[in-house]
Amino acid sequence: MNLILIMSDSLRPDCLGVCGKYKIKTPNIDRLAKQSFIFENAIAESPITVPARTAISTGKYTFTNRYWSPLKETDITLPEILNQNGYQTAIIGDTPPAMDPKYNFSTRFKFFQWIRGQWSDIEYKGLGREMKEKDRLIPNNILEAEVPMYEIYLKNLKELREKNDSFPGRVTRSAIKWLKEHRKERFFLWVDYFDPHEPWDPPSPYDKMYDPDYDGPFYPIPPGPESTGYTQRELRNIFSLYCGEVTYCDKYIGELLKEIENLGLFNDSLIIYLSDHGEPLGEHNIMRKLAPCLYNELVKIVLFIKLPGASVPRRISSLVSNIDIFPTVLNILEIPFPSNVQGRSLVPLLNDDFTQWNNISFAGYYHENKNPSLGDFSVRMGNWKFIRHFGKYYSKSEDNIPENSSVWEELFNLKNDPNEKRNLISKRVEKAHTLRGVLDKFLRNNFQKN
Repeated sequence: MNLILIMSDSLRPDCLGVCGKYKIKTPNIDRLAKQSFIFENAIAESPITVPARTAISTGKYTFTNRYWSPLKETDITLPEILNQNGYQTAIIGDTPPAMDPKYNFSTRFKFFQWIRGQWSDIEYKGLGREMKEKDRLIPNNILEAEVPMYEIYLKNLKELREKNDSFPGRVTRSAIKWLKEHRKERFFLWVDYFDPHEPWDPPSPYDKMYDPDYDGPFYPIPPGPESTGYTQRELRNIFSLYCGEVTYCDKYIGELLKEIENLGLFNDSLIIYLSDHGEPLGEHNIMRKLAPCLYNELVKIVLFIKLPGASVPRRISSLVSNIDIFPTVLNILEIPFPSNVQGRSLVPLLNDDFTQWNNISFAGYYHENKNPSLGDFSVRMGNWKFIRHFGKYYSKSEDNIPENSSVWEELFNLKNDPNEKRNLISKRVEKAHTLRGVLDKFLRNNFQKN
């Protein structure tokens, strides 16, 4: 049995057509979803790029013990276990933090190919030529610190588009080439697409697909973290650019899936499609991932699992985490996994057995302070979600938060309030006390421990 893991960076589940909330065109991803188990309440335990991939690769929490840091020598990762069990392993992608060898992530695979030149790959200037001043097209509304990255990215992008090429196109072609070379072997292929991560500047017709009449300021990399400076019209256009990027990415994922079918690999492979985290687009007064955010627009992830052979796919509403992918894969492949893995195998849920599933999930951001009560953490139990945040309060949820408070809490009933707008912290005191206790116990048992 082969394993193919396809990841899209910064992809919100509610912006896929199969989720139905918005009329976003993602026909290829939707087609895969209809043949997969769809996990409707999957979260990233730490919703940022490097920790998310660390959690998936190790099956362990990161928000309790590390932030944006390389894999440790002591980390036991999924590709290494599969290497030891006779699999050819490869990762191909254009996501700079995932592919950069200094993070010790891509180097755990037998083969890795970094498609260079994406946003934040500031040391690579191989694609770009010197641009005339009139071609620089750098909006004056980008954060000053991000201008150098955007300028390099624009040079690389201009060269690609003149050749009718793209970053996701290059990732797809490289992945297909590797599949053709290794189709007769047992393999694990991880395909890591950086899009729809910002900049949100999809080519025509995707740039106008969801907002054709807009003629206001262009925000490919909207400054944040607060979104109060934007008009509602500008926020709608930012959202439309993001959605255009999502539809643009769907095209290339479709090309990859079609070739997997053409090579006769689709039916006999375990295929996982997921995102590392979502993206705040003005909800809760937060723009992008520039401030700690534990609301659903960032922590909820896409997670589809297509099993090999015949199965009856369905939607699963149980609470699951990205750390559950590691034990799930090894469970399906019938390979033992380390005893210290913190994730839970999803195989019982795939087999329609919910009797032993503890419907709880934790998320957060690592803080180097030694006090776990001063940090950004959340717990969800069933339909209830409790958030503790340390620092500035950005949200506009309905409860009085002391202006000078450095620690604030929120409680949401997601059944009645799925958008997390009505803070019930002062109205449901007993429920808040219960969830606070569960979170504090978890942190006492896990904080600053590997």
